[in-house]
Amino acid sequence: MARSSSIFTSEEIDLTLDAELLPMAGATSDCYRVKLYGKWFFLKRLKDNLGSSPRYLALLRKEFETGFQLEHPNIVRYERLGEDFIIMEYVDGVTLTEFITTHPDFFNDKDDTGRLLTQLLDAVEYLHSHQVVHLDLKPDNIMITRIGNDVKIVDLGFCYTDSFQDTTGGTERFAAPEQFNGGKVDERSDIYAIGRILELLPCASRYRGIIARCTATDPSHRYPTVRAVRAAIRRRHNRPRRIAIAAAVAATVIAVATAAYLGLRPGDITGGEPAAAKTDTLATPPAAATTFAPPEPAATAQPATPATATAPTPRAGAKPDINALHNKIAAWLTPRFEREFGAYRDSASSQIDKFAYSNRFADFRSRQYRRYLNENGTAPYEERDISREYSKVLLALDHDLCTQMKRNTPTD
Repeated sequence: MARSSSIFTSEEIDLTLDAELLPMAGATSDCYRVKLYGKWFFLKRLKDNLGSSPRYLALLRKEFETGFQLEHPNIVRYERLGEDFIIMEYVDGVTLTEFITTHPDFFNDKDDTGRLLTQLLDAVEYLHSHQVVHLDLKPDNIMITRIGNDVKIVDLGFCYTDSFQDTTGGTERFAAPEQFNGGKVDERSDIYAIGRILELLPCASRYRGIIARCTATDPSHRYPTVRAVRAAIRRRHNRPRRIAIAAAVAATVIAVATAAYLGLRPGDITGGEPAAAKTDTLATPPAAATTFAPPEPAATAQPATPATATAPTPRAGAKPDINALHNKIAAWLTPRFEREFGAYRDSASSQIDKFAYSNRFADFRSRQYRRYLNENGTAPYEERDISREYSKVLLALDHDLCTQMKRNTPTD
């Protein structure tokens, strides 16, 4: 039986009463703004004709399980999975498409543009560090918040991961050629989309060379990583400053060379003390004999400090034991989960406040993940491994609890 990470069913949310249909619906789903117990959520639900399709239900689950393990300020947070819908954090803002139209002057400021692009690139680089390739980056999937103009990447429906490699789909204008010609997708496929997004900015002329390399047809001709794209953009933003510095240095060199040619001292051209009148060097009395101070005695050698014993380091090239990491997280997280949610085990799923539980669960997930990192650090593992195993443990605990609550529900 498929593992479920939710206790919600479609019938438990009356979309005619509790939700506002949003104009951003796609080809496969409808989008709603839902206010539940005083808090706004974003709900994405498969269209009626696809709600029972195994393929699209699998894609919905892929999107949720991929997004659930991610924790980044510029990527929308995934909260819960229902039978044919996903609940995410609500972003109070507009798509980048609309933002470009309504705020064209925003991109006249290089600092504002640089901050927006930095957030976008940071989020994409974070995805890649967790073995996720988005594959549908476009202005409609980039939200800009109303307060602060911060970036939020949304919609992981077409993403590639190690576990979910069905990457069928994409938006033709922004998708890399290899997404449609059967080629191999990787992080450079997202870099192609970044180039297409840069093309649409009002300040695109600043990035002509960067755009050309990002959107090369051959992936080997593109930037190899998002970090390389960021470095290229930073160099482009700093170019006027570098030119000004070079001009100042050149002016100084010319001034010094001119002074040497005219026999002037630096003070004559920099505003320092005026040069003394020239005298006949033959009439100048000889300089006093130079005296030499005896050398300072050598510092007394300090006794060598004994080396502090250190723990042996793992053998170079050895891979950390992921099973050990999973067990460690399970041992750490399980008692905390039981303290937080154990009281629900005697309840029936039909009796509990499901969205209150959802909010509490989302808060617990973030709070305990930060606490785990603070207490245990990351070494010798990559943080993406810790995040992935943490999500697996938490989903398993949630599934076990939800299954128990369903068993407690009386049947007719």
